[in-house]
Amino acid sequence: MNHKGMQHLLIIIALLLSAGTAQAVDKSDLPQSIDTGNARLQLCGSVTLRALGLIKFGYAGLYLDQCAQADAVLQGSVAQQYSVLLTRDAEGERLRDMALDSLADNFDQQALAARSEEFNCMTDAYANTPEGSRIDVRFEPARGLRMLVDDAVVADCGGDDEAAGYFSIWFGAEPFNETMRDKLLSQALANAETDNDEAAQGSSAQSSAQSSTQTGSAASSRASARASAQAVAVSPVGHRGAPGGSGSR
Repeated sequence: MNHKGMQHLLIIIALLLSAGTAQAVDKSDLPQSIDTGNARLQLCGSVTLRALGLIKFGYAGLYLDQCAQADAVLQGSVAQQYSVLLTRDAEGERLRDMALDSLADNFDQQALAARSEEFNCMTDAYANTPEGSRIDVRFEPARGLRMLVDDAVVADCGGDDEAAGYFSIWFGAEPFNETMRDKLLSQALANAETDNDEAAQGSSAQSSAQSSTQTGSAASSRASARASAQAVAVSPVGHRGAPGGSGSR
């Protein structure tokens, strides 16, 4: 195990030692969608977080406007949210250390300095958080970075599109957990393909229905035309006593 991996492992162990028994929280407790006020984000992927592959300490979820945008989470062009639903208490200091370590793994000192205002604003917002709580890290191109705990804003840090680089903690080249990164992104892209298939099927069904309606309408029109022709043949114009005829003598 390399130095970085050992650091991350020690942080997780410290988090677990400071925590009590896991809360009866389920992955299904992650909301299926999030209304940010500017966009409605959907849950595109979710994973169980375990220390040492055994001890569960939470669930992570990736929210996007469209799941196909998973490849753009570091570009600052899409609205997105990373959420953690805790099954154990979390110490703010440990969460902060994890975030700072991961940022240092993904940026050189100059790049970090250029983003220090927004990134420090976010890392300083981590606080002791009880089990059962949900921590959300949200980025929107029009608003920048925000952190929420149980839907309450605890940090509004702003920033331009480069502020999305904060998501490198989980989705960068050197994330806190590579397995989690890969699973969330692959799930999002798989869900995007499913959405596309369902949309295509819906469009095909709608086209078939429209075609059937048009065929039915055409058949109805032909039947009406035949009926009209038969009526004309039975009651020719000019018949005595009929409308349009010459009338009675």
